[in-house]
Amino acid sequence: KPFRICRVWACQVLEEFFLQGDEESRLGMPVQALNDREKVNKHTSQVGFIEFLVSPLLFATVKLLPAVDSLLEQAVQNARSWQQHWLIETRPVPMEQERAALADRVTKLELRLRDSMSA
Repeated sequence: KPFRICRVWACQVLEEFFLQGDEESRLGMPVQALNDREKVNKHTSQVGFIEFLVSPLLFATVKLLPAVDSLLEQAVQNARSWQQHWLIETRPVPMEQERAALADRVTKLELRLRDSMSA
């Protein structure tokens, strides 16, 4: 989906996870990693979601159904958008090493996309 829609959906899903974490905490249970609103960074969690779940599925799908390549392109664009929003919205400002690491992850997705389109 376009980033404006992707962002709304992702925030709604994350809020559901966070509410689950709030309930786990209220009950004295260990809070699962993705459910902890104090520790999860929405932006980087979404880059990871695209990187490790969405893009592998789409890269495989595009091999079988080349006509869906626009979905893969949009997913990679969304990863870049999450990275850009992370840079703008995160406080304190991410350190250079963190910025470079996330940029590298997104660039690898972009390069993989470019290579798959030229194959």
